Amino acid sequence: MSIEVNALEMRGVALVKVVGEIARTDLGAALIVMEKRVDSGDLRGLVVDAREVELHERKALGLEMWEDALSALPPGFPVAYIAPPGFEEKRAEGVAETAREWASNLKLFETVERGENWVSAQLARRSMLAG
Repeated sequence: MSIEVNALEMRGVALVKVVGEIARTDLGAALIVMEKRVDSGDLRGLVVDAREVELHERKALGLEMWEDALSALPPGFPVAYIAPPGFEEKRAEGVAETAREWASNLKLFETVERGENWVSAQLARRSMLAG
């Protein structure tokens, strides 16, 4: 299992590449780092490439980890998620409900490029509304 965070060309957006089965402790450590970057203003959007993730057999644990992740981000924070095989059938409904509970701006994509484009558009829209 690994969680790798890299900056994208877009300022303030990170690509999070997740591989294997995720341990809750590893997710927690990554979230602490990301929360600090969000609080400092360095991180304004995420593209999560989870195509190589192994979904937990225990659905409840998987959804708890989603709640951990989404609760660490401010409301409306754009997160593009490139899902692993089986996600639509096994997790999508529960994750969508969790995202609504945390007022998250989460959207599923098939490619990293489409996810990046969407996050860019969300940040541009946010800038226009603030300005």
